[in-house]
Amino acid sequence: MLFKDYSMDWLITFKSMRSDNTQRLYKNIIENHLIPEVGEKEMNNISISDLQQIINKRISNPATCKHILVTLKQIFKIAKEEGVVDKNLYIFIQAPYYNANEKRALTKEEKIAVKNINCETMSRIFVHLLYGCGLRKGEALALTKNDIINNELIINKSLHFIKGKPICGKPKTHSSNRKVPIPEFLLIELESYVKTIDDKLFYNVDGEYLKDSEYTKMWKYIVRKIDSNINANSKLTAQIFRHNYATCLYYSDVYLKQAAMLMGHSNVNTILKIYAHLDSENEKLTEKINKIFYI
Repeated sequence: MLFKDYSMDWLITFKSMRSDNTQRLYKNIIENHLIPEVGEKEMNNISISDLQQIINKRISNPATCKHILVTLKQIFKIAKEEGVVDKNLYIFIQAPYYNANEKRALTKEEKIAVKNINCETMSRIFVHLLYGCGLRKGEALALTKNDIINNELIINKSLHFIKGKPICGKPKTHSSNRKVPIPEFLLIELESYVKTIDDKLFYNVDGEYLKDSEYTKMWKYIVRKIDSNINANSKLTAQIFRHNYATCLYYSDVYLKQAAMLMGHSNVNTILKIYAHLDSENEKLTEKINKIFYI
């Protein structure tokens, strides 16, 4: 079987239940980086060197190399299990070190500015949802009034943008389907807000989900309001709010598994990395070392 056929079959078989964004990521890697290089080769004729060369040609872009490596490992691991190839090619492939931008939480000044933000209602509700519930951007944008039950949010869908247009689909993973407690300050706001809307929490003039450009405009407006209060260029992103929520869970002594569930992670590894980082920040090493030798 040719690589181009096997890789597309793999994509349909093993990634069809993942979120639209995840499917697009793998599809992009396969169609734009792998098939042009080895698409016409028989699976059992592909060598380690063939695969390594794909990454070597893109060494100036470590993030792309990382995604290529992950995709190749998954494809060839299945191929080996199915007997399509007879070597564990994926074991030997190497990629350049990728140092992702370090995540940060909100500063004290930013938190105050967020809580007291003076902006139109829809924008305030959106940023307060990110702050108080740690939702992914798409999860928040897909919410409707029926997703608010008592003091919880029901997360069971996510908004994705395809060529700027909103598509409401499945959340990132199965574990992303969850219930998230609504903090009291936000619950009061939401109870008042839902009385003024028909269905969607975040909508355009036509009553439809926000387009990509409309969301971008709203987010820039939110950040400008926050920056004007703290007199700084915060460069805030929705991901910063999500990391801030995880940080709040850590300092509130929420158990690891509960934190992973609230964040919608499929396993504890992601939240564990955040907790480990915060553990190291929180350690008073000098004090601990002195206690060892205190008599």
